[in-house]
Amino acid sequence: MNSSTVAAVKTVIIAALAARPGLAGVQVEYADPAKRRQDELIYFGNTRGRHEIAAIRAGRKPRNETYTLDLYIGAVKRGETVSAAEDRVAALLAEVEGLVADDPQLTAAGLAAGTIDSITAGDWEIDPGEIEPGRPAAAMVFGLEVRARLS
Repeated sequence: MNSSTVAAVKTVIIAALAARPGLAGVQVEYADPAKRRQDELIYFGNTRGRHEIAAIRAGRKPRNETYTLDLYIGAVKRGETVSAAEDRVAALLAEVEGLVADDPQLTAAGLAAGTIDSITAGDWEIDPGEIEPGRPAAAMVFGLEVRARLS
């Protein structure tokens, strides 16, 4: 019995994103690569969630698991504009949205059938600016909402 689907879901999403042709050349990582960051990157940050008992019975209780995965999407557009960086982040986001819209249970991406009930797009926040003169950038935190049933 698993106590959570978080690690399995993140692993499958990262592999599926890394294989998408629209993300060729984009750094796709499980967690923040910190000092190895490239100009275009996607990685997971915080996860917030909860378990609720789905049925009262003796022994181990089935639980409903709901959580939000924070996916960081960033782009630096050297010598261009902050607007260009925001446009690139939007294009990277479109790849993520395409993945979850086309495969809301991630089974085509390799997750075992029945692991999750659904994954959908959630809230997002974008932070535009310049890292330093001549290095305009934009970073987005995009929430992926996941629902699963644990037994």
